[in-house]
Amino acid sequence: MYIIVRKFTNQHTIGGEFLGKQRKFCEVLSEMLGASGKSRVAFYTELGITKSYFYDILGGKVSPPPAEKQFKIIEILNPEPDICEEFFELAAKERDEMPADLVHYIDEPMRKGLRNKRGYKKMMDSFVKRKTKMADNKKEK
Repeated sequence: MYIIVRKFTNQHTIGGEFLGKQRKFCEVLSEMLGASGKSRVAFYTELGITKSYFYDILGGKVSPPPAEKQFKIIEILNPEPDICEEFFELAAKERDEMPADLVHYIDEPMRKGLRNKRGYKKMMDSFVKRKTKMADNKKEK
């Protein structure tokens, strides 16, 4: 029996069979910290967070830290690029945000270009209709 971790999907499989378990931000952070060889105390001190907040993050009790702390974590631990991508993706998913690395990368002209794509207007119209319908339903109750 062997375990495969699929890059970019964070899905664990055994013998090619999906286990249904997705990695969490706290697991990736723990692995990054272990691989760096840095002590936990040195890490959270350099990051500028309290011991209790650090252990809450590491235990998955709180959402991943905000973007500026995410970049500082990458700077301190210096992981491989594929781990960085997974780190930012999981943080974004658990914070319900866009990945911090992409937000930093996408400048204003690029954002305008994306909004001018064909599917963007259709997607926004659908979003506005759903929000309007939800508001109407709340008013009726």
